[in-house]
Amino acid sequence: MRNYLLVLAMLLTACSGNRQDKLAQLMKDATTTLSQEKRVGPMVIRCTYLPACWDQRSQKEAPGSNEAEMSFRINVQSTNPGEVKEKGSRQMASYGVEENFQLIVNRDTLLPVLAQRIANGNLDGAEYLVIFPRVPLAPVQTMSLVYKDWVFSSTRLVFPFNKIFLQQSDSISCGL
Repeated sequence: MRNYLLVLAMLLTACSGNRQDKLAQLMKDATTTLSQEKRVGPMVIRCTYLPACWDQRSQKEAPGSNEAEMSFRINVQSTNPGEVKEKGSRQMASYGVEENFQLIVNRDTLLPVLAQRIANGNLDGAEYLVIFPRVPLAPVQTMSLVYKDWVFSSTRLVFPFNKIFLQQSDSISCGL
């Protein structure tokens, strides 16, 4: 009996690591569109989809809490460090940012439930966590995140996402 439990524990540990490796590989693959990068002048804007169970480790008391949310991380960096320090310190880079983001699903436009700047100590850019209400992906044909960056690059950026890869990353992340 004791050996059986030991083998079971080792098997579960091995499967868990494999799932994390698969998810990391999927996120790094440029063809999946889960992590995208756009350049506008000296600015580099990265948009990353965070799978459904992305913060499951930090919220063990409330598993499945992200099933009603779709989360994205937007990172703004500059190749000219001094330029962003001036713009990033303005209040408009931190307050009222929820108006800068939209999720367009088919013909519907969703506004974020939460959009906030992440205080990560980065002086050469900004990072945002944006959370939208989760929509069923089965009827979705097109989905894009729109970032109206009026602070750093003065452009409207569109990040299209493929629903197949969104579903695949959610499945791997949650261990389904």
